[in-house]
Amino acid sequence: MTRYADVVDTDECFYLSDDALDDQTDTLTYSEGKYLDPGEGILRITTQITFGLVRIEVETFDDALPPESTEQWDGVEEAYYRTQLGLQRVRSSELEECQGELAGPVTQPGPAIVHVRAHWNNRVQPPSPLGVPVVAHYLLHIRQSPVN
Repeated sequence: MTRYADVVDTDECFYLSDDALDDQTDTLTYSEGKYLDPGEGILRITTQITFGLVRIEVETFDDALPPESTEQWDGVEEAYYRTQLGLQRVRSSELEECQGELAGPVTQPGPAIVHVRAHWNNRVQPPSPLGVPVVAHYLLHIRQSPVN
């Protein structure tokens, strides 16, 4: 398992995507009542907050995803999507690259199916290093499998 974590600015969502952003957002499929919206090379993760900083932790796995976390979460949802490039990155609601531990790719290069389990809670977290309140917490379990 590899773990990454940082605080990300969000405006109702954030993304996992590769670097081919031009047409990816057009492939997103929206399902009412769902918080994970997959597309080709992209996953939109809807938050339950309108605006603010969220703490995002990413744990990547080579094998099957672990059981759902035992920590108290307000919700858990799973989705999967295809990427031709791999190298998925966490991006802000404006599709901007993140800073700190989340600045680089969280998956390997190459065509793959990306499996994501998102856990979230909407409780105030410890503030960011600049003292700005962090209003939610997300834990993403990610596993990449080869395209058959």
